[in-house]
Amino acid sequence: MRGWLALAGLSLWAQGVSLPADPDGFGVALKEALERFKRPDITQRAQAFFSAWETGDLSGPEKKALADLGSRLYKKGFKPFPDILQFIEAALVLKNPETRVRAPVPQFVALSETLFQESPTALPRFWETILRFCPEGVVNKTSVFTWRIDRSEGRLGLYAYIDSATFEEKRVPTFFFRRTNLICTTGGVDITIREADGFLNLTTRQFVGTKGKADWSRLGIGFSELYCELDSFVVDMNRRWLYSPRATLHYGSFLPHPVQGEFWDDFTMASDPLKAQSPSFRMTQGTIEIKEFIPNTTYRGGFALRGLTKYGSAVGDTLAELSVYARGKEVMRVYLEKLAFDPKKLVANEVSVELYLPFGDTLFYPVTDLIYDVTTQDILLNRNRKNPRTRQGFYSTYHKMEMLFDAIQWNPVRDTVMRFTAIIDPRGKYGIVQSIDYFNQREYESYKDILPVNPIGAIYRLLQEREKQQKPRRRRAIRTYILDTDILKSQGVDLKTYLKPFQMRLEDVETYGFLRYDPETGIVEPLPKLLRWAQAAFGQKDYDALRIFSNTADGENARLDLQNKEITLRGVEAVVFADSHIVEIAPYKRTIYLRENRSMRMAGRLAAGKLDLYSWPDTRMQFDYENFKVLFFNVDSLKFRPERDPLFREGKFPRVARSLSTLRIENVSGCVYIDLPSNKSGRKVIPYYSVLDCYSESYKYWESSAIQNNQYTRDRLYFELDPF
Repeated sequence: MRGWLALAGLSLWAQGVSLPADPDGFGVALKEALERFKRPDITQRAQAFFSAWETGDLSGPEKKALADLGSRLYKKGFKPFPDILQFIEAALVLKNPETRVRAPVPQFVALSETLFQESPTALPRFWETILRFCPEGVVNKTSVFTWRIDRSEGRLGLYAYIDSATFEEKRVPTFFFRRTNLICTTGGVDITIREADGFLNLTTRQFVGTKGKADWSRLGIGFSELYCELDSFVVDMNRRWLYSPRATLHYGSFLPHPVQGEFWDDFTMASDPLKAQSPSFRMTQGTIEIKEFIPNTTYRGGFALRGLTKYGSAVGDTLAELSVYARGKEVMRVYLEKLAFDPKKLVANEVSVELYLPFGDTLFYPVTDLIYDVTTQDILLNRNRKNPRTRQGFYSTYHKMEMLFDAIQWNPVRDTVMRFTAIIDPRGKYGIVQSIDYFNQREYESYKDILPVNPIGAIYRLLQEREKQQKPRRRRAIRTYILDTDILKSQGVDLKTYLKPFQMRLEDVETYGFLRYDPETGIVEPLPKLLRWAQAAFGQKDYDALRIFSNTADGENARLDLQNKEITLRGVEAVVFADSHIVEIAPYKRTIYLRENRSMRMAGRLAAGKLDLYSWPDTRMQFDYENFKVLFFNVDSLKFRPERDPLFREGKFPRVARSLSTLRIENVSGCVYIDLPSNKSGRKVIPYYSVLDCYSESYKYWESSAIQNNQYTRDRLYFELDPF
């Protein structure tokens, strides 16, 4: 193209046309050169240019500088039209007092000179941009929006930057502004970034700001009440977009002090301001405390705005906290990533919740959904079964049980009980309660899936290896997190083959509360449950098999009495204490009562080895977890079950078997020793367990309509048995 320009210049030069460097000769020569095109539009522009050139809009030094550079441009192949004409017209526009955006002509000439030396091909576009932008300050105009810069004195210059692709320094022509207004007109409304300092890149139509103010006035809030001070920002005027990584939010009517964060805006207009999603702000450093933003609450954490909707948010790795109070005491603390500040109802998904009960116990729910009614103070923790992250149950520090129900319902002001329900999901109205020391070998093996190693066991082995490598005096400094790749390497597993399946397995195992896993960084943080299960699997600690299923027709699985601390668990078919010793209970009316440290009271049929104990309706049986025994007091009857004895199952001693099966001993008190307290798992085979110890007198009666028509009443005939 440059060769073509040179040929065109030589053609005119051959016709005797030249552009001298002196101002008077330059003006006349350029006018004559333009008129030779014999086009009305060019002739009209030539006359307008010459009139302005002669009438003194430009000063003598300015005309001299323009003529000198214009002459040299012409000699280098730039044509009188459109190149040289645009060059002079751009200078005249900048000088015109009616122009919305102006700059000193010497700056314009100096910038053109620099581009002439460094990048001459950029000059025509630069002049064209000046001509389009400066008269009205319009940067970009489409059918949807218009970007313009308010009247202001600007400074033309070059902005230098390092190209990220070539790592070379590049310079672009820019307009530098101080305290100007950036206005986006859309939907008949002007959205303004006020008092902006920065520069407009004349080649990309992006404004790079160092200072400015954005507000929410288009949503009906006054500028002084809610606004953001932008410390650095970029406005893409090819579309509607602004982003500021460093901004200060001022919201005096809601926040106790200004906060630091990031701001962005897409300059859209919402038909309903309450549903608007922009402008937006999010805290990125520090925390705030907001008391009573709704009654009986205190919030600590980050803050975010989406339109007019206020949110609590985490800041970095620090979760936000919301404390809820009743009668002056904290009853709930919520740890969350995001929370909508609704004055009527608080709704949050995938939050961690601690419930503080009146008797000092804490219920901890690692992952749940929360609904809190501000007016009534009703609390609903809801497990979404479609979300695998909510597979984890909640923990009771008093009962030392992990409980998995669909929902917890509680009103800390009105209720004396807390309800554990499944009514949220009508398709499956079941719940599970299990000991924190529960372990099942089959479940443990299922976490391995198709992998050559079990993730739980592999993580634990690596932790043990690292602990051995630590010097004794530094054991407290052992890292509590490891990398997913390190786990496989420690087991000699090929990363190319198994890394992806292993990562997917870690994400699944995480949902059961064994660990925390970040797929992006590969960091694995083992949790106490993983250590307990791994130690149980490797025989390093005892465990139990205490898992209770609840299935009810009405969906209410359990109630926690906040006065006596008991959990009434309904819909229980059986509770197995030790399957190897056949110790289990079928509760009366399918109900048991959970107490401190996994102890229970109950009524029903207790199977204990080769006999059954019956007691109802009163709950005269108690399970003592610590000593691993069942106490019973004056139970209704004791019956033998010879069919559970291999000797009788083989058909030997049939008469003895029949006699034992019909024998009924009543008013029995004592206990059943299930196993050694240190062998709750039953891993060590101790044949003589379970053991029945009757430590009071008991009785055999013959009162029955089948025996002599009830002739032998209890007061006339009975047999008293000594303790046995």
